Amino acid sequence: MKKLILFVLVLFSFFVSAAPAPNFFAVNNSTGECGIFWPGDEFYQNQIPEGWETVDYWIEVDGNGCLAEMCGESYCKSMGYEWLGNITDNKIEPPEEPNKEVPVTEINFPIAFIILYIVMPIVILFLIGSAFYFYFKNKK
Repeated sequence: MKKLILFVLVLFSFFVSAAPAPNFFAVNNSTGECGIFWPGDEFYQNQIPEGWETVDYWIEVDGNGCLAEMCGESYCKSMGYEWLGNITDNKIEPPEEPNKEVPVTEINFPIAFIILYIVMPIVILFLIGSAFYFYFKNKK
């Protein structure tokens, strides 16, 4: 049974995906301002402006917790600070890539789509079915 559980856990680990960092509530105590700061993702790492500090992405407002981007303004005003909204410095431009044509030999979107969303689920279901078959076959 332990092998079956381990097999299923490893099998479903392929469905895990990463996500970009959430928006954080940020304050500047010296100026009495607050806003939302986005630290970035795997492509862009934004630096928080000087004098600012991040608090958290989950804040408590009137005893209820919520995401900073949803309740940040009311939380900011309850502290007596000025709300600035998004303070992320989005001056980072992605590098320009030359406009190249995709040769016929490279894998393109339709083939990748077919492999990822049609073939792989069939293979995964086959593996799960095989695991159950051999597990229950050996139980007899």
